[in-house]
Amino acid sequence: MVSGRAVDAVDAAPASAGTGAAGRAGGRFRRPWPGRARPEGAPTARQGSAPAAVERDAPSSPAAIRTVSDAQVRGATLHQLAAGEPAVAVFPPRAVAVYRTAPQGSPRNVFPVRVTAVEARGDAIRVRASGGPDIPLMAEMTATAARELGIAAGDEAVFVVKASEVRVYPG
Repeated sequence: MVSGRAVDAVDAAPASAGTGAAGRAGGRFRRPWPGRARPEGAPTARQGSAPAAVERDAPSSPAAIRTVSDAQVRGATLHQLAAGEPAVAVFPPRAVAVYRTAPQGSPRNVFPVRVTAVEARGDAIRVRASGGPDIPLMAEMTATAARELGIAAGDEAVFVVKASEVRVYPG
C-alpha cells in the first residue's frame, strides 16, 4: 500500500456495499449485496474465480495518487475522489516485476528502489524495497527468477507495476 493524495478528481460510481476496502473484514471479501438480490446489470463473480473478481469486473475510472516525495502511482478506482484528498494505492506483491534497469514499454508505474530485504516465503521469494522515505514496496517472485536476477539487500533495482493491477481507495 502506498499513501498519498488524489491527483485529479474522479467521479466514479461509489462502490457497492461490501466492495473495496470498506467491504474487506478480517482479510475476507464479503458478498457485494448481502441479504439482497443482485441488482440488474451488476457484475457477477464467475464460477471458480477469486471473490475479488466482482470488484475487478466492475466498471472503474482511471485514478492516480501523488506521494509526499512526489512519486505518482496510477491505477483505477470505483470511488469518488477529490483532487488533493488523502488516498492509497494498493496492489499485490505478485503484481510487481523486478528489473535491474528500467524497462522500455508501457508500464505506467516504474519505481527506482533500494532492496532492503530478500526473504524466502514458501515457494516464493519476497523482495522488500524502498522507493523513498514514504514508499515501502514489496515484490514476490519465484526462487528461480530471484536467483537469475541475483538480487540481494542493498542492491538498486526497478519495480514495475501495471496500472491495471493497482486499485486506488480513499485514504
